Amino acid sequence: MNNPLSSTIFRNLIEITKFLVIKKGSICLLMSVMLSVNNAYTQVVSINGSLSVSGNKIVNKKGEAVSFAGNSLFWCNDTWGGEKYYNANVVSWLRNDWNSAIVRAAMGVENYGGYLSNKAGNKAKVKTVVDAAIANDMYVIIDWHTHEAEANVNEAINFFKEMAQTYGNKPNVIYEIYNEPINSSWSGDIKPYAEKVIDAIRAIDPDNLIIVGTRFYSAYVNEAADNPINRSNIAYTIHFYAASHKDDYRERCRYALSKGVALFATEWGAVNADGNGNVDEGQTYAWIDFLNINKISHCNWSINDKNEGASALTQGASASGNWPSNNLTWSGSLVRNIMRSYDYGKLTDGVSFSTAPIITSPKLSYTYKIAYTATQSRDLIVSFLDKQGTLLATTKTQVNGSGEKDVVLNLSQLPSLGSEYSYTCEIRPIGGNASTNLEKKTITNVTIAETEPIVVIEAESYNVMSGVKTELCVEGGENVGYIEAGDWLSYSAVTIPKSAKYKVYFRVAATAAGGKISFEKDAGQTVLGVVDVPATGDWQQWNTVSQEMDLPAGSYSLGIGIPTGGYNLNLFAIAPKIEVTAIEDVEGNSSASLTVFPSPAKDYLYINGVVENSTVSIWNTASNKVVENQNSKIDISHLPSGVYFVKVGNLSRKFFKE
Repeated sequence: MNNPLSSTIFRNLIEITKFLVIKKGSICLLMSVMLSVNNAYTQVVSINGSLSVSGNKIVNKKGEAVSFAGNSLFWCNDTWGGEKYYNANVVSWLRNDWNSAIVRAAMGVENYGGYLSNKAGNKAKVKTVVDAAIANDMYVIIDWHTHEAEANVNEAINFFKEMAQTYGNKPNVIYEIYNEPINSSWSGDIKPYAEKVIDAIRAIDPDNLIIVGTRFYSAYVNEAADNPINRSNIAYTIHFYAASHKDDYRERCRYALSKGVALFATEWGAVNADGNGNVDEGQTYAWIDFLNINKISHCNWSINDKNEGASALTQGASASGNWPSNNLTWSGSLVRNIMRSYDYGKLTDGVSFSTAPIITSPKLSYTYKIAYTATQSRDLIVSFLDKQGTLLATTKTQVNGSGEKDVVLNLSQLPSLGSEYSYTCEIRPIGGNASTNLEKKTITNVTIAETEPIVVIEAESYNVMSGVKTELCVEGGENVGYIEAGDWLSYSAVTIPKSAKYKVYFRVAATAAGGKISFEKDAGQTVLGVVDVPATGDWQQWNTVSQEMDLPAGSYSLGIGIPTGGYNLNLFAIAPKIEVTAIEDVEGNSSASLTVFPSPAKDYLYINGVVENSTVSIWNTASNKVVENQNSKIDISHLPSGVYFVKVGNLSRKFFKE
């Protein structure tokens, strides 16, 4: 995946081609075909999906480290000249002719003609590029192109909130929230600014990649590596101009990678740092080799016809793409050839759970969000099975292309508390059977809780953390891993409707027992409960542990402290305990007999042990009386599915309604 030709081989091919141009046109045509072998454009986003950070790499939806090559547009500012290339035709041409996987829209902010002087106009230009990239199955960087972002924090917050609201559900979109700080301090200016903007984005878009610039024109990634931002899916910017920035810059990158942070070269040039001078091909290839070896994506500066060495186009080049070779500068020609050497692979059939009710109450209907890729019309099958693998319910629908689909699965009877169940999703040829599966994913040890959780929080959606990393999860999305003693995670604005006893569930995986979860509030000052983590068999073999805890009403931050690590965490959920305050003494007098059946019941409930003329009442889990009469056969067909209690005198019994 994403493997370009080695730059040495590629340079040799270029030199041979130059020779053959002189010697024989027909052989030159053959070499052009060889150079274009990887150029049949593939569906980059459909293949790779949402990008995320795992360790010091940016990875795709399968957890594979990826490296993409793309183009940066020039500042979008009015009358600067580069804005004429902010259109769909240019984006399509970069995809189809240059093999570009990413396009970067550089939203100029403070300078004349920029965002602050024409918000609507500049925003429209950027959105045109974003929409075109999405239509062309490319990634797109929304770049806050400024050298002093901390001077306009609120403007940045408002802009990126709007972008997140508009595009946060698109895997194509990447946010670059600070292009190039100059002399701003990393710890005093850049990091505090970034945390505010990141938090605003994450309140809307919990997972798309965010890139943060570093000090002195995004050169000092080592400083960010020594004091990283404790948020999810964050990468740091390295900018370089090959003729000026050489191994000293690469050494800072090596150091940052060794510290475990991910990098993205959102802007680079083949010339001097001032954008002028001759192309330095040797240093350019040294950089390309370095980026490829370390799986660092990059965007070349810039698609513009300005009279400077970094421009990809000669003056007067068309504003709608379709550029012949004589419209390309030395830099433009070199960069195009480099980009055309990248091979992003082929689209293959695949399926996975995006969301699934892993911790849920007994129901007759469950909804799943399934991510799929189908190279042609395929059958998508979702199934519900018991511990023995007996099929309890299944549904099939047809899909084509790539996307997500909500699938509803209906059961004939309620699942039982305490029993183990599993879900599967499969993609097959039309009319195929299990032996023809193209891909299958399974979630095991599904937890059937007494009551439906009021809060389900993915572990990786923390607002702040210390020490942990995220990784791809077999149950869909990501999980938090690399958990060690002293690490912690914080989740803001969790709403608990009333002060009561709740059951808190944690979805964990561990190769050995001994880990502990400390569930906390008040920045760790109040410990709500400590839960032991058992061995589950593997780092991606998931199970659920739980504990009853007293939680106060309100909206506040909840934290997870790590007294002892050595486990992975996928999610946690909070469910109300069944309240029976209106039906005192749940079990009643042990010498008395009260039996209710069947459970689960559908239309009628039968009661044994009722004294003649005794009042029978049925209560829901919110302590509301829903039925009252004096019969031993009670019509419950009108009640919603769920858990109920029957009360006769001081006796009560629980049952499930289908």
